[in-house]
Amino acid sequence: MPADAPPDASADTTWQVFRHLNADNAALYRAVLDLFMKQKQSFVLHLKEIEVLERLRASESPVHADALSVRAALNQLCGWGNLIARQDQSEARTLEDYRNQNFLYQLSAEGEAAEIALRHFRDHIEQPGELQAGALRDIETALREMTALLRDGADDKLHAAFTGLFARFKQLANQAEKFMSGLQRAIELQDLELDAVLAYKERLIDYLERFLSELTLRTPAIATLLLDLDAAGMNAALRRLAERDLADQLDPGPETRARLEADWRHRWQGMHTWFLGGKTPSQADNLRSFARGAIPELLSVLGTLTERRNQRQDRATDYRTLARWFAECPDDEAAHRLWHAGFCLHSARHLTVDRATLDRFDDLRQPAQTSWLDAPGLEIAPSLRATGRSGGRGRSAGIPDHAEARALLHEKLAREAAQLREARRLLLAGERQRLSEFTDLNPLAFDLLLDCLGEALARGGGQRSVTAQSADGTLSIHLEPLHDAPLIHLPTPHGIFSGPDHAVRIEETLAETLSEVPA
Repeated sequence: MPADAPPDASADTTWQVFRHLNADNAALYRAVLDLFMKQKQSFVLHLKEIEVLERLRASESPVHADALSVRAALNQLCGWGNLIARQDQSEARTLEDYRNQNFLYQLSAEGEAAEIALRHFRDHIEQPGELQAGALRDIETALREMTALLRDGADDKLHAAFTGLFARFKQLANQAEKFMSGLQRAIELQDLELDAVLAYKERLIDYLERFLSELTLRTPAIATLLLDLDAAGMNAALRRLAERDLADQLDPGPETRARLEADWRHRWQGMHTWFLGGKTPSQADNLRSFARGAIPELLSVLGTLTERRNQRQDRATDYRTLARWFAECPDDEAAHRLWHAGFCLHSARHLTVDRATLDRFDDLRQPAQTSWLDAPGLEIAPSLRATGRSGGRGRSAGIPDHAEARALLHEKLAREAAQLREARRLLLAGERQRLSEFTDLNPLAFDLLLDCLGEALARGGGQRSVTAQSADGTLSIHLEPLHDAPLIHLPTPHGIFSGPDHAVRIEETLAETLSEVPA
């Protein structure tokens, strides 16, 4: 091969395809390889040297390229195995054309794999995590469709639906995990300006609230659909889906069969754990708790930034600024005015003893520029020199009597405590009650009941028995569905509360005594 031909890349170049990243001309190498990847996506498989040069110059790449540097870069990339070169005599018309070494360049299999890996690495680093509320809706819709397909026995459609479901679920779980790991770094915005953090805070809180509302709404429905699929024969369906994958295998032995079936069961169990949990809280609950906790952390950062802004100007900075102002004064009179304004060290004529002394000095009408050597003396009382006070203090002001305000406050607290005790008494009246029996609830008791029901339903209640705690942690609710019970309609101060009947048991979890407030 002639001396200017590209080096032979027949040797093992599995890892050499990454050597260009740390080379001296890494920017040029990256521009050339990006060009080949873009051309491959447009189904252009080969490029000539002159075509590479023209496309580099026409692109928006900041890399300066000339004929010699491009030829050297192509030869070096062939030596590392990123590119493959073969002779091109398709346009040769004369003997001289045949003697010239013309090459067509294309990405090698190793080079293409390296570019895909680098793009995946860059996307993984640069792409931020996200909370995909739309994925929750898609998962719920897919589960409803698969319930019907499982009932009809349409295994082909069921396989396609499950494959799409798992892909969507994997995207939701991965993006949520990435969001949780990156949210803490996003909150720690200590080097940003307060205005920028305030704008980010508004967007973040709105983003979290939208996802939390969707998560709270969709999680119970998804949990119910998962349980329905289990009851409809999901284990047998997973075995059939694994058998369908087995038909595409070259050697469908027992080990392959067991591995495929285990993969399907593992993915299905992953969805169960994410939405329903098990011995530990579900990932949906953890994500909701993490998102809720992000808001106080962000507010804490805002407080830190506000405090830093208030303390940003220290005394040394003030003195340097004042020194610059003194240096810029046009004359001594301006410097004196700046001195008085900056340090407030005026003459001592304000040290008076009584009203008569003030009136006497007002009558003299001494100008402010009069030297203390030329001004008449001041009569300073001995008590002012000894104690710093000019005369007696006089009668002290009377201490206000807050007894009536305290009595009103005690009365209000006692009334609220009595209402809270009555509300808890109504909820804790029996060991086990039906939801339809809570008919005589006052507004406070009904709010407590809604709090308990909301926490239970958010943990998958509605189709299975669950146990949850109220928001303040003082009450524990055990919710058990009654599948044959009719819908109930409870009149409340806010309207009619409608829904399926449940068996409810509410207990205290903290020893809390609401005693009378002392008068």
